[in-house]
Amino acid sequence: MNPEKFNKHSPGVTLEEDGRVAIHDPDETRFRYVLGKNIYHQGTHSLKLKLEMFTDNFCVFVGIGKGDVVQLQNDPYAGAYGWGLGLNGTEWKDGSYENKPELNGRVRQGETVKLVLELDCDVPNLSLHLPNGQQLHIEIPESETSWKLHVNLFNENAKIRLVNE
Repeated sequence: MNPEKFNKHSPGVTLEEDGRVAIHDPDETRFRYVLGKNIYHQGTHSLKLKLEMFTDNFCVFVGIGKGDVVQLQNDPYAGAYGWGLGLNGTEWKDGSYENKPELNGRVRQGETVKLVLELDCDVPNLSLHLPNGQQLHIEIPESETSWKLHVNLFNENAKIRLVNE
């Protein structure tokens, strides 16, 4: 599979370095999304994301969304599975969330998190590996046949980088 890149995104996001870096524009105050280019159907895939500009008082969502989504309209979490990182940690499953106090403030600017998407096992799974060794897991629906990387940036100048393994 080709190395992952950011591809589709909302207005208010700038892509740099051939799609490896996404930046929330400085004059925007609303959430902005960016989606990965690759679509994952089977196998195990690891994606490393470095939070290059990230302040403790906001949240960035890292996870996956349905592979057939081209752009998001009103709901930035519809069909998405993953985690909100920042002051208030959350876990998202198809538009619903649960607070995860164990995530509160666990990731800081300059740190790298890893998403592991497992699609060829008995129970499809998404894992988040934090810099401190902590891991979280979400079962994802077996009925969904394809997924793509999904990131939401919430504050101006937020910057995230895809890191090659």
